This record gives sequence, structure tokens and C-alpha cells, in this order.
Amino acid sequence: MTPLISLLLGSALASEVIITPFTEAPGPLTWQSRSWGMHTSADVANLLHVATTRSLMRGASALFPDNPDLARGMGLGWVYSSSVLLIFSDAWAHEEWHRAVLSQADVGSHNGVWHPSSWVDGLIPVFGVSDDDLAALGDDDPALSAWLAASGEALAHHQSERVRWERLGEPLGEGMVGLARDAQAPELQVSWATGLAYLLRCRSPSSVTLTERLESLQGDILERDFTGLDCSAWAYELTTPDESYNDRGVHPSGVGVDRYRHVDDLDEDGRALLGQALGLHLTGLLDPGLWGIRGFGDSSTRWLVAPSGEMTPHGTMLHLRVARDTERADVLMDLEQHFAGGGWRPGLQVAARRVPLVDGTTAFGEGGLRLQPQGLRWDAQASELGAWLQLGVRQRISQEWHVEGAAGGRNRVWIRSLPGLEGGMYGRLSLVWRPD
Repeated sequence: MTPLISLLLGSALASEVIITPFTEAPGPLTWQSRSWGMHTSADVANLLHVATTRSLMRGASALFPDNPDLARGMGLGWVYSSSVLLIFSDAWAHEEWHRAVLSQADVGSHNGVWHPSSWVDGLIPVFGVSDDDLAALGDDDPALSAWLAASGEALAHHQSERVRWERLGEPLGEGMVGLARDAQAPELQVSWATGLAYLLRCRSPSSVTLTERLESLQGDILERDFTGLDCSAWAYELTTPDESYNDRGVHPSGVGVDRYRHVDDLDEDGRALLGQALGLHLTGLLDPGLWGIRGFGDSSTRWLVAPSGEMTPHGTMLHLRVARDTERADVLMDLEQHFAGGGWRPGLQVAARRVPLVDGTTAFGEGGLRLQPQGLRWDAQASELGAWLQLGVRQRISQEWHVEGAAGGRNRVWIRSLPGLEGGMYGRLSLVWRPD
């Protein structure tokens, strides 16, 4: 469920727009009660943000052609203000990421963004999900149930990561520090601040009152949100993997399962998880990009360093991303530390893009190895290895348009932009617009 205070999620305000994929698997684009898919919904929200931001920045430049500093400041002010108007595209994409996980489990749902009458105290639901479907999903795979709760907030990390990648594709310029000249810094700031607000809300005693109000207004099972406050649900799912969904008790109306969880429903481990997620989120304050710094280096090479924390299907994760940007290619290394009930475990991701093959054709790819709790259970003491590899090619078809295709494979491991957890193949084919 998306609170309006947390709607301003990370949506890339960058120089590239990826139009809705032709195909995306898993998570196919279907209609009615099925999700649009994670990449597709993120790209649509990104398109709206980029188009709006570019128009505002260009409009300010047209008003003050002889004063670029004033134009930039005016444009950034408009970008901050426009976030209020764009909250619904972010909210829609947030809920679509939840729905993508449900669709992966063959569970239909509806996005509450289109039904204002279903909002309660600014909370937007994913509704139309039965107790039986949620019970089957959670009892069959507790990690998937935790991922279902955390997936909406993962969109913010996905979009912020897109901003960082786009920075690597920009001209290197001169000087040791490149200061942001457009709306990318506000994008990261808004994403970080709203994530903080959501975590604080989940830990607050006011979450109890809010949950009770939700339960008092939603009598019909299919009108209820699938989970309530996302981060409270995530912590509960992680720390109670063996609890049957139907054992949660009866809804206060007397009909159906009491599906919502708040801070008072969490045990000591659950409350500690929320505190840990908050602490890791605060490491984002050390991200230079949050303060408008694009990187450090000279005209031939630029380095970027960005820490961040996020919720996963088996605990929490601390990222330390180190990127090297040259005129030939961009390489990013992500050092991971995973925290769960069974201890901490390391991981490593490596990604490259803009690797030239022939004129008009570039390659990109990413792969990773990660020690993770056995069975992706938060409380597992034993570990197992997760691995994935993805390769792709981008072909220019005109000055501004490209076709991009990517395919990859993995074992049972969590990847942020995929709806399921099981191993297999995945990929997509996209039309890309990269304006001047």
C-alpha cells in the first residue's frame, strides 16, 4: 500500500527514456486483473517524469536565455513543484510492482490508484485479492510473501539506480567534482526522503491507529488492501515464516483473515528489523549524488561512490556501489552485505554498459554472486549461493532511437526488478529514445 506521504518515489530524471517494452518475461503485459510488469510500469513512470522535467528545464532556459544560473534555479524549483503533480504516476508504478509479484503467483488484483473511493487516510490499496490466494502464496513460499510486501518500495531503488547509471553516460567534462546541472539531484533527494518517511511511519505508534481505521472501513474482503503498511508486513513475514496465513486471526469485522499488521504485532526481532532498515536507509545521506555531486575525477575518468540500504525477501541489504566512467565504457561494482537472523553474508555485483561492438551497436551486461540464507529464509543458519548473469545489445536505428534486447538466467536468487524468486531465464525487448 502506498501512503501519499511516500508517493514521490525515485523516478529517473535522466537523459534517456525507455519506452514500454515490446515484451517482458517473466511478468507479461496483460489486462484486467494482471500486472503490467515491473520494467514496463517503471518505464512508463520514468517517461512521464523525463518528459515533464525536460519541458520545465527547457522552459526556464527559454525565459532566461542570458542568465543560465537563474534559469537552472528556476527550473529546479519547478521540478520540485511538479513532483506534487506526478505523484499518481509514481503511486501507480509502486502498486504495479506489488501486482507483478501477485501476477507471478497467478493471483489477480486491481490497482487502487484508479479508485479514489478506496483510499483511506491517504493510503492507496491493491485490492481484489482473496484470503485464499494470499494464504496459498505465503504458506507455499514465505520469502515470496516478504518480497510481495517489500516490492513496492523496491521501485524507488530501481529508479534511483537508473539515475546513477544515466550519470555515467553523460559527458565527463572538466574538474575534480562535477556538480549536477539538472533535476537529477532533486530526484534522488525526493526518493530518499519519502523512503525515510515511510519507515518512520511504520515504526510509529500512529501506525496502530491507522491500521485499526483501515480495518473498520473495509468490510468486504475483496475491497481490502492485500497487506496494509508495507514495511510492517515485510518485517512480520520475515520473522514468522512458519505461521500459517489463516492462523493470523479473524478480521475485526468477523469476516475473513486479519491480514494487516502494525508495529505492535511485531515481536522483538520484527521491531529490530524495522530499526535496521531505517539505519541502513540513513546511509544514503553519504551518497554524493544526494547532494548534487556527479562524481570525482578528470576529463577522461570519473568515479562515483554511493551507499544505500534496502529491504529484501530474506532480510536487509547494505549496498556500496563503486562506478568507473570512461569515454569508452562504464563499469559498476556493487559490494553487498546482507543481514538476516542467521548472520551477515557478502555479495558482489558487476555491471558494464556502453561497450562498443561495431558502429551503432553497443553491448551491456551484469552478473553477480551472493551468499544468501538457505531457502531464502531470514532465520536460516546455513547459506547457499545465488548467481545470475544477463547480457544485452543496443542497436541504433536513428539519431535518437534504439532497440535494446537483453536476456539472462539465474538460480533461486532475489533480483530487484524480477517479480519471482525461482530460477530460470528472463529478458525483455525495448524501444529506447535517447534525445539530444
